[in-house]
Formats: sequence, structure tokens, C-alpha cells
Amino acid sequence: MWIPDPEDEAIRDVSRAREDAVNSRVQTRHQLKGFLLRHDVRYKSIASGSPATGRAKGQQTFDRP
Repeated sequence: MWIPDPEDEAIRDVSRAREDAVNSRVQTRHQLKGFLLRHDVRYKSIASGSPATGRAKGQQTFDRP
């Protein structure tokens, strides 16, 4: 049986943390896209991951019902 040394454990911890962060980012992006689509907001001419899209989403306003 192999017991990982502290360096191996550290790399595994960083790898797991990165994977969690990536999954969280993807989930958040999907939630935001769903929210925007429910409010009929569509971006046709801008790539979804571009800085321009981020700026456009950041400047978006919504009327309160």
C-alpha cells in the first residue's frame, strides 16, 4: 500500500480546489444565463465568455415588478 507524502497531498488538495472552483464558475454562469433568458435578455453579437459580455451584463438594469 502506498501512502502519499505531504507534497503529493498538497498537489491533490490544490487540484481538488481548482476543480471545485471551475465547477462553481460553470454553475454560476449557467444560473446567470438562465436568469437573463427569463428576462428576455439575449446577446447575439458578443461571444459569451468575452470581456465585452461581462461589461454588458454588468451594466444591465431590471425594472422591479
